[in-house]
Amino acid sequence: MNRAALAGRPFLCDRAGVSRTAILLWIFALLALEIQHLKWIWWEHWDCRSCSAKHKDCSCGATRTWVMFL
Repeated sequence: MNRAALAGRPFLCDRAGVSRTAILLWIFALLALEIQHLKWIWWEHWDCRSCSAKHKDCSCGATRTWVMFL
C-alpha cells in the first residue's frame, strides 16, 4: 500500500486523547497495585523461617506485621 491509500485511515496505535501524564499516572498506579499484590502473596502463602507457619498465622514474632500496613 502506498501513502495515499493509508491517508484517510486512523492509526491503530493512536492514543485516543490520553495524555502522557495520564499514562504515567496509570503506570505508577498499576505498579503500586502489583506491590500490594506481592505483599498479599507473601502474607498469605509464604512460611515463616522460624516456626514454619504461614506469615499471617505466625506468633513467634519473627514475621514483620508492619510490612502489611505500608
